[in-house]
Amino acid sequence: MTGTQPAKASAHEAIVREHFDAKLRRDTETLTQQMTDDAVWWVPRSAARLGRPRPLVGRESIVEMLTSLPLFRPEGRRWHIHHVVADDDVAIAHASLSATTRSGNPYENDYVFVFHFRGGLIDTVWEHLDTAYAYERFEPATPDR
Repeated sequence: MTGTQPAKASAHEAIVREHFDAKLRRDTETLTQQMTDDAVWWVPRSAARLGRPRPLVGRESIVEMLTSLPLFRPEGRRWHIHHVVADDDVAIAHASLSATTRSGNPYENDYVFVFHFRGGLIDTVWEHLDTAYAYERFEPATPDR
């Protein structure tokens, strides 16, 4: 390992941590600055159920997805970052999202994001989560939920 690799990994970890904060703030400027123009975001295959293209291509499309919040109420969302592991041009984040869905259901889901970097910017992201649970929570609230 060269002396620049730990510094690069540390910088990428910082970008990932700021990425989650920027998503909460719906900070389009920061999110835009973090990504390459031709960034690619791989949502789970089942995201087609919500009309999401897979992959989502292009910085503007990705930032729009990250800040539009069609599924969650904007208030009270919170990311808890459990771990960020970074090495060279890849950083992996294990995180949990606490929120309330637009339909009024409480939402607590675990995620793993794999961030690939090019030239110090986020270039590709793979997003993994329990989509069966998520889709259940997006349904209208019922008394037993």
